[in-house]
Amino acid sequence: MSDDHKSSGLVEQRSTLPVRAEGVHPLAQMAMSADMDVEKLEKLIALQERADAQAAKRAYAAAMVRLKRDLPSSIEHDATVDFRSSKGRTHYTHATSAKIFDEVTDALTQHGFFLSSGSGDSADGKRVVVFTTLTHEDGHSETRTKTVDVDNSGGKNAIQGVASTGTYLKRYQTLDILGIATRRISEEPVQSDPATDINPDLNRRAAAKLATMGKDRQDAEAHISKPIEQWTGDDLRALGEWAKTTPADACEAAEPETVDAEFDYGPPAMDAASGDAAEFLATAAKHTGTK
Repeated sequence: MSDDHKSSGLVEQRSTLPVRAEGVHPLAQMAMSADMDVEKLEKLIALQERADAQAAKRAYAAAMVRLKRDLPSSIEHDATVDFRSSKGRTHYTHATSAKIFDEVTDALTQHGFFLSSGSGDSADGKRVVVFTTLTHEDGHSETRTKTVDVDNSGGKNAIQGVASTGTYLKRYQTLDILGIATRRISEEPVQSDPATDINPDLNRRAAAKLATMGKDRQDAEAHISKPIEQWTGDDLRALGEWAKTTPADACEAAEPETVDAEFDYGPPAMDAASGDAAEFLATAAKHTGTK
């Protein structure tokens, strides 16, 4: 065989070797080398993706167990809101976003987690959608999402209302996804007037209780001509009397409104989704100014 033929044969032999491109998925390399059809390749890739997702989910769970050892079980409230207006007195405490992230960021980073959050408009453009996502470095993530009315209380403009609503929900979504409770600041009792004071957290519980009686928040606001943010102890008492007029069949048909269990409410210590609504509201009215 001539040198020309030897050279030609060598070139032909090399051309039959499979191409090994860097960064190409092993299944794609297999398809190229075996002349696999597209349908079979897609099925193999889907199978691999499911296996990868399951592995990432197991890694997330294992890392979460380790993370919980380094996270606090509860975070103390570090801020107090206390002011009076023409609508009455508003007083409550809460854990700020800064305090929460100071407590959890180091542990999250150490165990390969990071938090992200955001907000946007609902489909009808009238409400705000807020989400918080916890992602592990292996790819699995879990998200908390809630759609709510914009908080325009306290003289906020439209932008401030959206920002306030987003900040509030992101705080509690973060605590919820990490399984952390909050606890109130130890402080001396403050002088208050339950008849005129406003307790926003207690008002939300009252609205949830009324929902079990077939009267939703909008009905209650219309009944006393005030938005929920302005309900006082006297208003809760009036709503309690109003709740007594609810027909029995409406009570059976009504489904309780969902209440975020992470909110650290003050007294009364009654489950907002069970028991007698009128009794709850009467008791709540006595504690409107307390935390």
